[in-house]
Amino acid sequence: MNHLNCFVIEAIAKQLQIRAKGSVLLDCFSNSPDEITFIFDSLSIKCLFFQAEIYFSFDDADISKSRLFKPQFTELIENRVLSIEAHQFERSFQMVFESGFTLIFKCHGRKSNILLFEQSNFTDMFRKNLENDSLLMHGSFKHRMPEFLGNDFDFTIENLKKSSPFLPEEIFENLKSSFSINELQEKISAFRNISAFDRNSEGELVPAYNRESLFEDISKFSRQSIKSKRYVGLTTELGDDLLKKINEKKLFIESNKTALYNLENKRSDEELGNIILANLHLIPSGSKKAIVLDIYNNQNIEIKLDDQLSAVDNASKYFKKAKGVPHTIRLLKQKIEQAQNILQDLETKYALLIQSKEWKDLKPLMKVISKTEQETELPYRRFNEQGFEILVGKNADSNEKILNYYSDKDDIWLHAKDVSGSHVLIKCAKNKKPPEPVLQRAAALAAYYSKNRNQNLATVTYTFRKYVRKIKGAEKGKVSVSQEETILVKPSLN
Repeated sequence: MNHLNCFVIEAIAKQLQIRAKGSVLLDCFSNSPDEITFIFDSLSIKCLFFQAEIYFSFDDADISKSRLFKPQFTELIENRVLSIEAHQFERSFQMVFESGFTLIFKCHGRKSNILLFEQSNFTDMFRKNLENDSLLMHGSFKHRMPEFLGNDFDFTIENLKKSSPFLPEEIFENLKSSFSINELQEKISAFRNISAFDRNSEGELVPAYNRESLFEDISKFSRQSIKSKRYVGLTTELGDDLLKKINEKKLFIESNKTALYNLENKRSDEELGNIILANLHLIPSGSKKAIVLDIYNNQNIEIKLDDQLSAVDNASKYFKKAKGVPHTIRLLKQKIEQAQNILQDLETKYALLIQSKEWKDLKPLMKVISKTEQETELPYRRFNEQGFEILVGKNADSNEKILNYYSDKDDIWLHAKDVSGSHVLIKCAKNKKPPEPVLQRAAALAAYYSKNRNQNLATVTYTFRKYVRKIKGAEKGKVSVSQEETILVKPSLN
C-alpha cells in the first residue's frame, strides 16, 4: 500500500484528531526547504519532502532547530487546534485552528504541499515553487465526491481504476470484473479501521488492525523508505558515474595504445632525414613532397616536405622530430600504465557497488562522484540527478566554455540571482523541462557555488539556454537573460 493513498491519510487524520485536538501549536519552523516541523504541546509532527513526496514523522526525539532555521506559518503560533479531519476519498486532510485558520496537508505525490487558509481564503503555503497551489480553493478539497458514489456509475474494475486513482491497489483485489456498490463499500469499510501498519518485502505499508501503533509505524516507515530510496538513488548515480568513467578510461587507453603502436612501428624520422640528405640534388625548392631513392632498401619512397623550407632544413626538421620520439614513447607508456591502474580501481569499485546491500556499503565509494582524477581534466563540475547531467562552472573561463561549447539551446540554464556565481546547465531534450527534484538540485548547486552560499535560502534564476545571450564587449561570463523564472532554495552541494 502506497503511503499517500486516501486510507493511509485518513488513518493519520483520525489518530491526529485523538492526539492533537485541543492542543496548542508552540512552534513551527524549517531547517531546510524540504522539511517543516510542527511542535504542539501534545506531540510533534515533522513533514519531510523527499523527492517532492511528503513523509510524516511523529514525536521525533531529535527535533531541534539548526543555526539557519526559518520560522513557518507564524500566524498559527499559540493557536489551539479545534479539529483534524480527512477529506473523504482524498489524499489530504485539514487541521482547523480556533483563530479561523485552516492548515491543509495536500499529499499528492510529487506535488505534495502544506497550504494555509484563513476563513477559506488562501494565505500561504510551504512549497512556494508550486505556484498553482495558490489558486486552489479550500472547498475543492473538502467537497469532492468520487464518481462511484454517483447514480449512473458503471461498476467495473476498469472504470473504478480510471475514476478513482486515489484508491489503493488492495481495493481491487478479489473484486470481479463487474461488481456492486455494496461489495465495494464492504472492502472500503475494512480500510477505515486501520490502527497500525506493517511493511511487506517491497517496503510498502500493510494495514494492521490488532494494535495501536500507527504513529510509530508511519515514522519508522518514513525513515526506512527515505533511507532505502536514497540508497537506490545513490547506487544508480554511482553506477552511472563509474560506468561512464570506466568507458572513458578504456577509450583513453585504447587511443594511447594505438598512438604508441603507430609511433613504434612507423618509419624512423632519422632515416627519412638521411634519405633527404642523400637526395638533395633531386629535390627542387618549394616541394611539398618528393619521390626519391630509399638508401636503406634501394627502393623509391615518397617523403612529405614543408614547401617553405629548403631540402636541408626539411632534413633537420626530421632529425629534430626523431630526438623527441623516445620521450614521447615514454610518456605514452606512462599514461597507459597510469590509466590501467585507475581503470582497475574503477572496476574494483564497480564490483563493490554491485555487491552492496545498504547505505553503509557505499561509503568507500562516495569519493568517486565528489572527486576523481577527471575532475581536474574537465572545464566544469559534473553532477547527476535522476539521470539528468548537471554541469557547474568553476570560474569565469569555465562559465564561458559551458555556454559556448557544452550547451544546447534546450538545456536549462541557472544562476544565483543578482550575485556572482557559477553558470549551471541541466542537459535536456528539446523543450523539455526536467522534473522538479532535478531543478531543485541544480538550483541548490547554483546557490551553493555563488556568493549566497552561506544564506539560509537563496533565489536562483533559470530559463532555457536559448534565452541566454553573451553581452558584447562584456567580461567573461556576463550574459543577458530573457523569459526567466525564479526558484527559492537552500544552497547545498548534496
